[in-house]
Amino acid sequence: MENKKVICLFASIFSLLFAMIYYFLFSNLVSSNQGPQSILYMNQVGLYKSEENANKIVEKLKEQEIQAYIFAKDDVLAVVCSLSDQEQETKQQQEKLSSLGYSYIQKSIVITNDEIIKKLQEKDYATVLEMIKSESKGNDSKGET
Repeated sequence: MENKKVICLFASIFSLLFAMIYYFLFSNLVSSNQGPQSILYMNQVGLYKSEENANKIVEKLKEQEIQAYIFAKDDVLAVVCSLSDQEQETKQQQEKLSSLGYSYIQKSIVITNDEIIKKLQEKDYATVLEMIKSESKGNDSKGET
């Protein structure tokens, strides 16, 4: 009876030890396979089927000194503004949008492509949106929330 308790104790200890080794081994492998990534934050102020209507809201935003872009997604056009790789900058623009009477939804896209990350760091947002659109044509929705 005494041997069974010792055997069960050692079996439990070895099981925990191997579980911890596998956990650390595989968690490090998974995280090391993920390359550099960045997040693009933006405020979406509308979805439009008509390009004419999307352009109208972009012009209204530009009159208010807010840089806006049209981002084509499937069969609709999203009007987005306040693009940044810093969430705080996007949130600061939300106050201005609210004071001007615009409703918005904060969106973010995780970017893992090195070329797109470089353009994002250069703050070339129009190119970033084009590159994301081109990249997503070949893949299913990639990292969008």
